Amino acid sequence: MIFYYLYPKMETRPLMPTTLKSLLKRGELIRMTPELCKINISDYSFVSSGSFIGALVRMIKGENKKDLMIEINATVDQFIEALNNKDYKIFRHQIIETLEGMKKEGLIRLMKTYSNYPGIVAEIKICIDNINLHLEKK
Repeated sequence: MIFYYLYPKMETRPLMPTTLKSLLKRGELIRMTPELCKINISDYSFVSSGSFIGALVRMIKGENKKDLMIEINATVDQFIEALNNKDYKIFRHQIIETLEGMKKEGLIRLMKTYSNYPGIVAEIKICIDNINLHLEKK
């Protein structure tokens, strides 16, 4: 009984689900993409878009722009699902903050990186529009 008075009951917050942690990690990777760099999804790293060695590394690892866009589209879709998931309501701030960063920073930088590929730029713009559409609702 004395213990209860000395240490009042503290509010416990739920732990962030592993799937949400993984999603936020992928979102932060996109957000942190440096200017004129490409993402290596397989090992969460970046290579300079103008580097011969970077191109060689991407080829060896099997990285390419088509697979990158599949990953980016899937990540954006999963973020939108997480944003609408009632179980993640307590984590909504982190989800929105990461989505905003992806939109304003990483995806814009990737559009510059892939500016010679209009199909990729169009896909990235659609991702940004999709994010805007769902963030306006929230």
